[in-house]
Amino acid sequence: MPKMTPEQEAAYALGFGVARSDLPEEAQLAYDRLIEQRARQIAPAPLAQAPTTVDPGQIRPRRSWYWLVLAPVLASFAWVAVVLVLIDGAVNSFQRVPAQGTGEVSLRSGRYVIYYEAPGPFIGPASAGHVDVRPLSGSGAVGRMTGYSGSLTYSLGSHHGTAVLVVQISRPGRFLIRATSSPAVRGARLAIGPSITGWIWVGVLPATGLILAGLAFVIVIAVMRRKHRRALLTQPPQNPITSTQ
Repeated sequence: MPKMTPEQEAAYALGFGVARSDLPEEAQLAYDRLIEQRARQIAPAPLAQAPTTVDPGQIRPRRSWYWLVLAPVLASFAWVAVVLVLIDGAVNSFQRVPAQGTGEVSLRSGRYVIYYEAPGPFIGPASAGHVDVRPLSGSGAVGRMTGYSGSLTYSLGSHHGTAVLVVQISRPGRFLIRATSSPAVRGARLAIGPSITGWIWVGVLPATGLILAGLAFVIVIAVMRRKHRRALLTQPPQNPITSTQ
């Protein structure tokens, strides 16, 4: 019977469970090479890298981000509505006399604005004509009366007025207002009350600030969304986990 080669002896030992130590030195080396070769044959092939995919949901801003934008805008609308209600209440509380004729009003000390109110919305500048304010009691006193500097108008419900005069009441009391509107407009009146400029600023400034805050959130979200998109597109691909039997 021909003698087996070291490779044949190694294969025989592996096939029939012969110990490696029982083999000659050359067969032991062949035994080691054969084990290494078989180990490479049964090793799993490297998995192909899956292409990187970006889930649109990972780029889309969260719902809470949109509330950061909507909340200041909605708050500004709500605030303006509250201020308009307050201004409407202030205008309704003005004391009024006919623009042609006389009327009595009760005033405290302070600065008052005289508004010219027409029956409908204004078309062009308004004029109260000549207005005379005189105290009816000895306690009342009228200070300086000047024309209104600037432009201040309102149109709330049935009241359409524009500021025409400013009068300073030195001491409180009852006062007689005699007015001659020129040209005369039927149904026109003079309204006397405090300036509503402060209420306008109270409504405009906070509302503007809230809207600007909403725009700032829009910019921040856009920048964050852009950075997040870049991060997702540049991240290394992740191989799926698979098992081999």
